Amino acid sequence: MPPTRTPPSPLPRTHLFLDFDGTLTHADTLSSLASIPYALRARRLHPPSSPSLPSPSPPHPPAPPSPLPPFSHFSHTYRSALAAHTTDHHRTSLSSELAFRASTRALEEASVQRVEDAGLFKGVTRGDVVRGAERAVGRGEVRVRGGWEALVGVGGGGSGGGAAPGDGDAVGYGGGRTGRRREVIILSVNWSRTWITAVLDADLARRYPCSEGQPPLTLEALGVRVVANELVGLDEAGGSQGRLDRWFGKEGGGLWVGGDKGRVVREWLGGMGGDGGWSVFVGDSVGNLEGLVGCDVGVWMRGEVEDGEVEGGGSELGDVLERCEVRCKWVGGWRGERGRGERVWWARGWGEVLGSGILEGWG
Repeated sequence: MPPTRTPPSPLPRTHLFLDFDGTLTHADTLSSLASIPYALRARRLHPPSSPSLPSPSPPHPPAPPSPLPPFSHFSHTYRSALAAHTTDHHRTSLSSELAFRASTRALEEASVQRVEDAGLFKGVTRGDVVRGAERAVGRGEVRVRGGWEALVGVGGGGSGGGAAPGDGDAVGYGGGRTGRRREVIILSVNWSRTWITAVLDADLARRYPCSEGQPPLTLEALGVRVVANELVGLDEAGGSQGRLDRWFGKEGGGLWVGGDKGRVVREWLGGMGGDGGWSVFVGDSVGNLEGLVGCDVGVWMRGEVEDGEVEGGGSELGDVLERCEVRCKWVGGWRGERGRGERVWWARGWGEVLGSGILEGWG
C-alpha cells in the first residue's frame, strides 16, 4: 500500500483592505448619498397626484417636514473649520503628518453631529438607500472602477470583462498564482454600510446580469465584508433615527478619520492571532495614509484623467508622500518588498494591481 500523503498546509491568507470612495469608485459618493433624504422630503412636500382623479384633502394634513439647509452648508462649515485647524500645524515627517490627521477627529465628529442634529437622514429607510444607490449607478452619477470584482475571482481581470464564476470556481476569497486565500474587507469612513453594499451590488448586477433561476452576484455571496458607519434604524417602521452608529462604542465614537481605519486594520490583524498573513491596503487619498503605511504593502489608487492630472484627492496624497519622504513606486515594478512606512506603490487601476503579483505576497 502506498504511503499516505499529507496534503500541504494552505498558505496564510492575504488580508486585502480597500477604501471605497475614490478607490472602488472614481470619485467621492457622499453627495449622492446625501441627495436621497432631500429627494424624499421634496416628494413629501409635493406628492404626485393622479391626472384624472383629484386627491382628497385630509381633514388634518400632516405638518410639512422642517426645512433643511442645503448639504453644501454642512460641507462649507466643515471645510472652514478644517482650514482654521490646519494653519496651526506644521508637518515635515510621517509621524507629524499622522499626528495631524489624528487631531482632526474632533472636527469630523462635530461635522457628523451637525448632520445628526439637523435630522438629515431621519425617516430614511433601507429601501430608500438601496433604490438611491441603484439609481445613482444606473444613471452614471456614481461610477465604479472596472475590474474590482476580479479581486474576488469574478470576471476576467482589470478590464472588468469576462464571465461570472461557475460552480467550480472559488468565490469569496479568490485564488492567486500561489493559491493564497484572499480576504477582502472594504473599510470606509462613509456614512452607510448599506449604501456601499448597494452601490457595489448594483454595479455587479449591471456587469453580470444573472440568468433566470440563478441568484444574483452580491458582496454577501462573494464573502466581502464592509466595515463602515451605519445609519441607525433603517429597518424601523418610521425609518432611520437620523443618527450614525458608533463603531468603537458610545465613548469611542465612529469611523471618522484615517487613524480609525488604521485602528480597525490593527485590531483585525491582531484578531487573527498572528497567522502570518500578508496585508495589503489600497486607497486613493490622504485620508488613507495610516492604512497605506501600516500594512505590508500600501497601494495608492492614483488613477489618471486624460490630461494626465491625478484624480480626486490623490494629488494631495502625492504631495504628502513627497514631503514625508515616503518613496512612491509604480506597482508594476514591485519585486516582493514590504512597505511599512518606507514606500508606497501606485496604480492607475485594478488591472495593474492584479498583474503586479502584489496581492500574493511572498508566496
